[in-house]
Amino acid sequence: MMLRFEKKRVRRFTLVELLVAMAVFVVLLGLLLQFFSGAQRMWINMEQRNNMYADARTVMDILSTMTQNAFYAEKVGVPFIIEKTQPNKRENEGYDKNQYKMYFATLSRQNLPGGKLKYVTFQCGDGNDSGSGNLDELKLGVFCDKERDFEEYLPPYDLNASITKDTVGDRVRTRLDGLLKNTTENPNMDEPYGTILARRVTSFTVTPYMWDGDGTGITPEISDKGEYETISGGYRFSQIPYMIEFKLSLLSPRDFIVWEQMKYSTLEEKEKKDDFRKEHEYTFSRSVFLGDQSRRSLDD
Repeated sequence: MMLRFEKKRVRRFTLVELLVAMAVFVVLLGLLLQFFSGAQRMWINMEQRNNMYADARTVMDILSTMTQNAFYAEKVGVPFIIEKTQPNKRENEGYDKNQYKMYFATLSRQNLPGGKLKYVTFQCGDGNDSGSGNLDELKLGVFCDKERDFEEYLPPYDLNASITKDTVGDRVRTRLDGLLKNTTENPNMDEPYGTILARRVTSFTVTPYMWDGDGTGITPEISDKGEYETISGGYRFSQIPYMIEFKLSLLSPRDFIVWEQMKYSTLEEKEKKDDFRKEHEYTFSRSVFLGDQSRRSLDD
């Protein structure tokens, strides 16, 4: 009996089949890489957004705490100033054209230099009326009893009748603006200083509200009712309001770079840059009711 052996035919892939398989693999690999790339971008955007929310919440907490503890002295008064101007540079750079500044005394117990009472300012820029400096930086300036002449800025100011709350207010304004010209992210808590609270700020607004005695409730800034004093380039509000509304607009780091690089030479290009800012910025707001809470003495 003879055994018969048959050779098994092994079927190998053809060149065309290998090319098709490789093409499918490359397509799947591309889709996978695109998925991971998209997930990474989404993660980075979410992280930047969360950081931006945290920054805004910190700034709003500082603003609220300090304004709610604003110091007030009956009869003689203590400067409480809100200024609204429109520096040309802000609008030329594409920022919100309105620049708001606050100057007031506070009894806040936050980690700030000096004793219980100090003067502070909040504003964007470096304290220059022309709106110069880093326009996207919201800064805090602190003037306190670490300075030898600090008591001259507190009531009773002087026996000289020419020294009033308004004249002291001008001196406080000048002093605090000077502190903002040299700011740092790591201030020395033992010295008066100016420090950066937030970056990539495209708009910072401070709207005072007053109680209207005619029964209409609280009303926002009303210059035609005499609440505002006209100053060069804008208005000045020089009393403690019933309520303050803060608004802070920020761009993410990536959007801020794109927006900042959008130069323009025509009206159409300027509108395009403004539209990009308004579309991508995040705006946070907080209302702080003062009422009679701000009328506190040093003994409280």
